[in-house]
Amino acid sequence: MGFIVPDEHGKTNKLRQYVNVDVRIRLPEDKRIQSIKWISVWDIRSQKNFADLYIPEGFLPPAPQTIAEFSNLSNDIKSEPVVILDAKTIRIPEFTYDGRRKEAYFWVGIGPQPTSAGQKIPNELGYLEPLGPYNNDLVILELPGNLTVFDINYISVWDDEAGENLGSVIIPQELNIPPSLTQVIVS
Repeated sequence: MGFIVPDEHGKTNKLRQYVNVDVRIRLPEDKRIQSIKWISVWDIRSQKNFADLYIPEGFLPPAPQTIAEFSNLSNDIKSEPVVILDAKTIRIPEFTYDGRRKEAYFWVGIGPQPTSAGQKIPNELGYLEPLGPYNNDLVILELPGNLTVFDINYISVWDDEAGENLGSVIIPQELNIPPSLTQVIVS
């Protein structure tokens, strides 16, 4: 027995026409994707299925993923385990850094270790300014532009003047995380 899923506006009225449109729907509160075997576009009046999508058994929906904490190489850098919230958002709980370097930035790049080939990213306030001190602060970073966690291998605190990694976290490949909602809304 099926149930009606509200459209992207939360309505259960007759569906409007869709042509090459991405649609994001929310299941009713008492339903979970793990308990559903299929989703279809169903005509109640004619009892016909216009399209369907089968959900494989054992399907794991994308969810935030907890990875390692920042390595403590210099300047009292430390954190609790970092959480990749979605394709563009990184949560760093209880982040600590003494703020004593003049040109230290949040830094991302590709490769097994942070290098000068990486790039600075905005701090939690959205600024590309040198980092000040942090003391067990919750830091939430959003990757700029089209950059996603799938494009990087690490996040670090990098001293651009000295060319030195002060502490970093390696981003695992094959993360099963949600897309960025800012990307979905903007796209």
